[in-house]
Amino acid sequence: MKDANEVLDQTSKFNISLDELISRVCAKFEIRVKDLVSRSRKRYISQARGVVCYLAVDELGYSGDDVARSLRISGRGVGDCRERGKKILDKPEIIGKYLA
Repeated sequence: MKDANEVLDQTSKFNISLDELISRVCAKFEIRVKDLVSRSRKRYISQARGVVCYLAVDELGYSGDDVARSLRISGRGVGDCRERGKKILDKPEIIGKYLA
């Protein structure tokens, strides 16, 4: 039970909507939301998608389906992007820059 409360506290620590998270990541990567949800495979857009997926699912507790709908990608795509995002955000202080 204690572990469950810690997880709940951790996810509620950053109470950010999915749309707000997407906007913040787009601002950091200096891209438009329109570009992020496009089918583009450019490296910097792909990296931004990875950051959104990792932060949304692993740090904020959103479901992969919610993220997939917001980014217009498949559920499998969210999983792949999460792995990419995890490699990009390998330090807690970097994660804080996006969520603070």
